[in-house]
Amino acid sequence: MAILKRLTCFVFPDGNVEVELSDEGDTVADMLQYVQLDPKTLLTHFRDQVKQTDLDDALQQQFLEEFEAGLYGYTYLEDE
Repeated sequence: MAILKRLTCFVFPDGNVEVELSDEGDTVADMLQYVQLDPKTLLTHFRDQVKQTDLDDALQQQFLEEFEAGLYGYTYLEDE
C-alpha cells in the first residue's frame, strides 16, 4: 500500500505557525496491528458484548456497523 503524506499548516492571528504531517492510507485496523492488536479479535469481542445486551436487533446491528466502519475507516478525517 502506498502511503501518502498530507501537510497541513495553521497560521494563527498572533503569527504563530503550526505544521502537521499526517499519513493517509492507513486504516484504524492497520494502526492497531502496528501495536500488535488484532482488529478481527476486537470486532469479535465487541460483537459478543453487544449480543449480550437487551438492545433490539436493529440497534445491535447499528452499533456493530458503526464500530466496524470506524475500525476499517481511515485514521484521518473522511467525507461522510
